[in-house]
Amino acid sequence: MISGRLKDVPIEDILTLIAGGRKSGVLVVNLDEREAKIHFEDGKVLYARVEDGANLGEYMVRLEFTTPEDIQKLIAKQKQENPHTLLGMMAVRNGVINDQDLRAALEAQVLDAMVEVMIWADIPRSKFHFKERGLDASQVPTPHLLDASGILMEATRRLDEWRRGQVKPYDVLEIAVDIENDTRTSRLTIGQWELIYLIDGQRSAASIAAELNTPEGDTYHQLHLMLEAQMVRHAEVRPDDPWVMIVSNSQTTRRLCTLTLTRERYRVMHATTLEAAKQLLASRRPNTVLLDWEDPLETVKVIREKRNLTPVIAIVTTEPKVGFGLFRNTSSTNVRYLLKPYTEMQLIRAIAAVTARAL
Repeated sequence: MISGRLKDVPIEDILTLIAGGRKSGVLVVNLDEREAKIHFEDGKVLYARVEDGANLGEYMVRLEFTTPEDIQKLIAKQKQENPHTLLGMMAVRNGVINDQDLRAALEAQVLDAMVEVMIWADIPRSKFHFKERGLDASQVPTPHLLDASGILMEATRRLDEWRRGQVKPYDVLEIAVDIENDTRTSRLTIGQWELIYLIDGQRSAASIAAELNTPEGDTYHQLHLMLEAQMVRHAEVRPDDPWVMIVSNSQTTRRLCTLTLTRERYRVMHATTLEAAKQLLASRRPNTVLLDWEDPLETVKVIREKRNLTPVIAIVTTEPKVGFGLFRNTSSTNVRYLLKPYTEMQLIRAIAAVTARAL
């Protein structure tokens, strides 16, 4: 096993060593409590992910290969049949996506993870270790192996561009020119035209980015370029978008719900423990809570103080039985339920109903 600090051993050298030696194993990079893992097979990249970042299911949804409802069904099937089955391979076997889509989703995830690792490499606290896999270890069944040097070059290019400037995720922009007659519009790229049609003085940069199948960083950079060119400007009046707190120990639930709600101009905060949820309810006062937890009825009682009647939407796996009165949307409790698997529109309607947000 090799290990050290990224300030002493450049990430480029580490990848060259692994690729050149055709090594199989896992490169783990740590920055404080955060962790990223890059899996290698015979010197090529098999898989990569930042532990608190997007998982493969989210990329399949972002790239419009499938829907959150399909991902929920796949996860349920994965738990029943074999928890160790790779979600992407299961999606292909069940006809949810094809093999080409799987590769595209994997490439997007690996590239985003590599960019994140390269950002960490500039911070002296970042550490790494690489552990080779033994010859007797089981092999990961996937036909997709990605070239490490190619991924590194693309990640470097992206990072160099993004460092030239980005807007912030919750910046709200509006058009500052006459789109039809201003001669500067002739210099817009196809991607920038796509952004122009989404800029309305109401949507945040994060909401716009969630609509596109390009990396968030690219969207923020392109918006920055248009801001510098004075084709767009910061909106004079920023809309007061509702806050939704997602309480779940499932990263997949948190990420997919965040993607759906961000597209619809909601701001999202996360709580992975009940104690964290109680603290956020006391200090931040979200407009509603989306709860995905075991025994939701008891959990509602735990996280809400006696006088705190923040609306709660509980995600449940089975239809509540007779007598489960708290989920009958009474005015005194203001708790509703959402049955798995749910569609994006069902989630949006449920949130809109308790936040008085027009669809």
